[in-house]
Amino acid sequence: MRLNKLKLVLASAAIAFSFAAFGGVANAETIDEDTVTTYVGDSLNLTTSELKINGKSYKKVKSKIKTKITGKNSQYSKYRTKDYFDSEKAYSSSNDYQADNGSAAYKYYPKTSDYFLVFKKAGTYKISQVSYERDEYVSRYNDGKECIMKYNRVTGEYDPVTTYTYVPSRTSYYDDDYDEVYTSSSEKTYKAKDGKTYNKADSYYYAGANGVIYAYGDDGLTTAKVLKGADGEYYLKYSANKPKKVTYRTTYKVLANDGVVKSVKLGKATQSYNNKHKVGGYTTKITKGKFLTGNSGKLVITMADKNYKLGGVVVTTVDEKGNRIYAPTANKKTVTFSNNVYSQKYENDNKTYGNGSSDIYKSTTITVAYKNSIKGYGTEVSGTADNPVIKNYHVEKIKGKKYTYTETYKLTRTQIKYDDGSWDYKYTYVRSTSNPYYDSDSKTVKYDNYTSEEETSWSSLTSFMDYTRTYNFYKK
Repeated sequence: MRLNKLKLVLASAAIAFSFAAFGGVANAETIDEDTVTTYVGDSLNLTTSELKINGKSYKKVKSKIKTKITGKNSQYSKYRTKDYFDSEKAYSSSNDYQADNGSAAYKYYPKTSDYFLVFKKAGTYKISQVSYERDEYVSRYNDGKECIMKYNRVTGEYDPVTTYTYVPSRTSYYDDDYDEVYTSSSEKTYKAKDGKTYNKADSYYYAGANGVIYAYGDDGLTTAKVLKGADGEYYLKYSANKPKKVTYRTTYKVLANDGVVKSVKLGKATQSYNNKHKVGGYTTKITKGKFLTGNSGKLVITMADKNYKLGGVVVTTVDEKGNRIYAPTANKKTVTFSNNVYSQKYENDNKTYGNGSSDIYKSTTITVAYKNSIKGYGTEVSGTADNPVIKNYHVEKIKGKKYTYTETYKLTRTQIKYDDGSWDYKYTYVRSTSNPYYDSDSKTVKYDNYTSEEETSWSSLTSFMDYTRTYNFYKK
């Protein structure tokens, strides 16, 4: 079990290396976890036997991260340091039994401390914490076969290791229907369905097709050997299954501002948002800007942080009939403002009724598509007003590795004219997706690629966009 109080998703590949500083421990493992986005002033609670930040002692980064030890924990749990028979009959003397099973054959796990961390400055920090963990095996069905499976710390799943043959103990056997029957007689061998003969031991075990024996010892399912004991009978000698040092490394992207877009300037009017974090709180500054003047102006968009990228822009204006016009554009381009004051009426049964909609302030709307480079998701806009293209994507994790799901809309705008001289717009589009999935037959990740038939939508262009920020500008 992990000692870390944070529930972080395991990620990336594990790297094994040799470790000898802590007596009797198996080879160590390092796991790089998902990147976490947080803000100045945020805090963490960690429990670990060893804490490092950017590969250094936490004391060396105290100007950027305040760290305080809030508690020290005594360690009462022990682990075995030697392989062992669990029956004294397998040993030639009591001293030999005590050597493998007495108190000297155990060691305590390292002590842990509770840490409280506060991020004082923006930046990127790789925080490492250590846990001591044994390999975990289970027996279960996988793809219709009885398998030994091993817990994968990277993916958080159990991976198949080998199929196996179940071998009953000396005090049991299988009858002709392969139902297990217990008896006081002692049969020395067991003949399996595949024709192979196995030596029976004092307890049942799983004979793996990979040549490894698995059996339930003091700490659950582990590797073992079938050996002849001092009395001439066969016994299971269990692996100590020594814990390994597992280092979990998490990269924290600490931001000073939680905004996506810092400012949008259209002509002489500016809208900005700045929510600056600091230890003990944050300050918020919002500027709504002025009314637009003139018929057009330059659009300038500034992102709030380098981890956010501009994915495209859609400008929405209104025509004299009250129809919204959606047009992709780019940063630092000139935009024509909405200049129509309209009071649209509608007819029913040859009668005219009030205002269907109105816009006395001639609104021009800027919809900003953005991409998050930390998390790997975003929206991209390209094409023209008549033939726009919208692409949404996000990263998914499969078997501990990252793959990108994409959804792309290729649209065509059509003007629909009515008998009374009015018109409307509709979009026809084709939707394409590329969806990663794990193929159990080939044991690889593949992509399911799909393209729809042509579909029709009366919705706005911006409704196809997943990751956006919207800004409304007005004229008097």
